[in-house]
Amino acid sequence: MKIYHYKEDTKEFLREAEARLDPLETQQQGKNVFIIPAKATDKKPPIIGVNKQAVFNGSIWGLVKDFRGAKYYLTDGTEMTVQNLDEEVPVGLPITPRPSKHYDWDGTGWVLNQASLDAEDTYNQKQEEAHTQLTLNNLANKTYAQVETYIDNNVTDLTSQIAFDKKIAKIILAMLKKMDLSD
Repeated sequence: MKIYHYKEDTKEFLREAEARLDPLETQQQGKNVFIIPAKATDKKPPIIGVNKQAVFNGSIWGLVKDFRGAKYYLTDGTEMTVQNLDEEVPVGLPITPRPSKHYDWDGTGWVLNQASLDAEDTYNQKQEEAHTQLTLNNLANKTYAQVETYIDNNVTDLTSQIAFDKKIAKIILAMLKKMDLSD
């Protein structure tokens, strides 16, 4: 005889097995009596389909939705995972990750928030300018040998050369402004 085991907490189908014969009861009743352990039944579960799971309610099997492990995202981009049986991805939430913090969910898709992107670009540019100004102030008070060492240690490729050239141009502009030769 076949028996069907289920999980204690969720009651979902686990596996099929052969029931063992109960020798004492079989002898006393004069017919085969099988042992059905706890968390098992002799009732056959239904065929499980995609995103479905068979669950035993104590007397019969039923099918419930099973999207456990499915990922979805809150509108702030936080990744969530369906954890429980009979739980689905909430309607209206994205199932694709937020491309970057500059995208907002409009109910149907992620949309670039240009104002957010522009604000970050402005912030980064101001940060770079402040960093450059600090570096320029530091270089202005250095000896020729110290500046040469700075160049040797920091100008190592084309990108850093371009950045350094910009810093030098800003030093020259600052000096011209101080002498009122610019404009």
